Order: sequence, then structure tokens, then C-alpha cells
Amino acid sequence: MKNGERNAAESSFGNTGKQIVLMLLVLLLCFPSSFGQESKKVRSAKKKAEKVRVEQKKQAIKEQEAKKKRHFNLQSKEVQQRMKENEKLTKKHYNNKTRRNPLEGIFNRKSKRRHGR
Repeated sequence: MKNGERNAAESSFGNTGKQIVLMLLVLLLCFPSSFGQESKKVRSAKKKAEKVRVEQKKQAIKEQEAKKKRHFNLQSKEVQQRMKENEKLTKKHYNNKTRRNPLEGIFNRKSKRRHGR
């Protein structure tokens, strides 16, 4: 065999090998895979775990509210009044910050400018 014939034989084998591998990959991608799917028991167990987690979160929020209410009731009347006023101011300030215009930071450059620039 000459070099030209050998290279031709090797290249044709290399091309067919690549074609076979490519064909196998295409076939594997075409068939639906059932290996990644969860069984019904696993899905129901996950669903139950999620429900338990949500219930625990709700219970924790209720407990926190009860503790806050108890703490409020332990205070004197003057302190309770100050706490109410402070809560109102905090809610007002928080709501103003959350409703802020997102473009305000881009167009309001005065606060970002430095002296002499």
C-alpha cells in the first residue's frame, strides 16, 4: 500500500466512526428518557415535606407575633404610645423606599458628584 491509499483508508474509517458516534448521540437524544423521572412515592414525599415546611414557617410567624404582642403589653402606657408612633413612622418610611422610582438613581447625579468636578 502506498501512503495515499493508507491515508484514504484511515480517513474513511475515521469519518465512518465519527458518523456512527454522531448517529448514536442523535438516537439517544431522540428517545425520551425515563431515568430522570421521579417515582410517585418520591413526589408525594417531597410534597409532604414542602407542606410541613410551610406549616412550620406559618407557626414560627404566629409565635413571633405572639411574642411581640406580649412584649408590647408588658410596657408602660407611655412606652406603648412611643412604640406605636415609631411603628407608624417605620412603615411610612419603608413604603416610601419600596415605591421609589428605579430611574431616580440614574438621573439624580447631584448626590454622586464630588466637589470640583
